[in-house]
Amino acid sequence: MFNPEYYVGTIGYLMSELEKIPEYRMGVHRGQAVIREYQCGIDRSQRVRQVKADSPKGRKLLSSVQKRNELKYRINSLISEFENTYNMNYKKAQDIYSFSDQYKHPLDNAFWSRLQSSCNTYPKNNNYCYKGTHFRSRAEVRFAETLDKLGLQYRYEVRIWVGKKEYDVDFVIWLPQFNCCILIEYFGSMTDPHRIQESGSKFMTYSRAGIMSGEDIIYFCGTENKMPATSTIEETVTGVINGISRQHVILMH
Repeated sequence: MFNPEYYVGTIGYLMSELEKIPEYRMGVHRGQAVIREYQCGIDRSQRVRQVKADSPKGRKLLSSVQKRNELKYRINSLISEFENTYNMNYKKAQDIYSFSDQYKHPLDNAFWSRLQSSCNTYPKNNNYCYKGTHFRSRAEVRFAETLDKLGLQYRYEVRIWVGKKEYDVDFVIWLPQFNCCILIEYFGSMTDPHRIQESGSKFMTYSRAGIMSGEDIIYFCGTENKMPATSTIEETVTGVINGISRQHVILMH
């Protein structure tokens, strides 16, 4: 379960993103569908332009209409979830929490922007296909399903540089509201001595680079016949995100 700080920070960020997009309204002019654009900011009553919905410009604006609608839906869903979970009016929460951007993370927007997809060479198994992406194992499908359930933005199998070493990271979660990424490494079965040594070396490389376990990166492992439960993944991921949320959203006394 996400804490109040996560909801306040996330909703506030999404609202600020919504304000950046002009408001568009569908209408009819001389029997043709049109899109009317209104200015950003507080006063949205002033119309800026009107274009035909089936024109090239109109089709481009439709994508902005869709983005606005998606943001509004996400904001309303989070507000409802927050108020039902914590029995608190969101407007009241805005008065008792303060957002701080003083805390800087090593894996920030610049890191997210530089991520590159890795060239996977493992055999593609349709049993491990989820939303059009082939995963290496059923466990990784479970990770993807859990991250989607939590409403998190992430990328699978991306290549990064840590110091002078190049790694393919299993998952990278992006939290734009806090300008930070969280890495997830699933080591799988840890019964093979070679894998244990390789995983230990990777752990040390991350640590020397200032990528700290339980804050910037989360490690999971299993056995040959057992993988992390969905509840374990969910609780661990939300726990780390809740800690980050408290660094940025502070309860005022």
